[in-house]
Amino acid sequence: MGADADEALYTNPVKAYGEVARAAASGIDVFFYDNVDELDKIAAEAPGAKLVLRLAVVNPDCLVDLGTKFGCDPQEAEALLDAAVERDLTPLGLAFHVGSQSAIPQPFVDMIHVCRQLFNRMAVKGRPLEMLDIGGGFPVPYKTHAMSLESFARPIRDALKSYFPDTRIAAEPGRILSATAVKLAVRVIGRSIRQGMPWYYLEDGVYGALSGAVFDKASYVFTSERPGSVRPCVLAGPTCDSFDVISREERLPALEPGDVVIAENMGAYTSASATRFNGIPVTKIVAVD
Repeated sequence: MGADADEALYTNPVKAYGEVARAAASGIDVFFYDNVDELDKIAAEAPGAKLVLRLAVVNPDCLVDLGTKFGCDPQEAEALLDAAVERDLTPLGLAFHVGSQSAIPQPFVDMIHVCRQLFNRMAVKGRPLEMLDIGGGFPVPYKTHAMSLESFARPIRDALKSYFPDTRIAAEPGRILSATAVKLAVRVIGRSIRQGMPWYYLEDGVYGALSGAVFDKASYVFTSERPGSVRPCVLAGPTCDSFDVISREERLPALEPGDVVIAENMGAYTSASATRFNGIPVTKIVAVD
């Protein structure tokens, strides 16, 4: 990707045995963690490594919670930073992730304040931290309204200037960078009227590029050039699994087999997790100038 290994951060807080050693051998020397067992693993496989401690975030205003699986309670952070030093590892900084598709920026601001307090306590101990990773979670407009990036980022930028004017800041903006770059074009391969409701079966579904409808609670915007008034309908995928239903609450014109349906903002967490379930090939990606 054009980056040197020593510029990379290994951000997964829980890694398989051997992964740390392989990463260290390639030149990566900064690893994230959130528990003592991971410290022991890193100490064994990459002695003297630099570490970033990930904190858990409680954010009811995000679509996908990332604080339940990863991140330590901020109340445990100081002890985990001390534990790293005891293993001859170097605490470099702190990290957090407010969850995917955060509706508001306030959770970022709150966590920046929490991290400032931890930075201060470690500095008093003579172990100053150097880096803060604010993660991702910047919202993309699907069906639901999303703040503009400029409006969303303004209070975060102000908090960083206030609390961390001289600290190295990292971020992990994934969806916000890539989602709007891709549209998905799929044909209707079948239709049925089920209990009075039109069902349209598409050539891609939740086992393919539309998995975000299930895993990310993404409410994709579907359109069609077919003329006519819109009416409620269901969009389903092509597999034999009855779970393969993309949306039960769409409004589209009366479609026919062969019609093309367009899904907007499909550049993030779509084709990357697509499978070949039922032998159905992954939808091709075509670059358009």
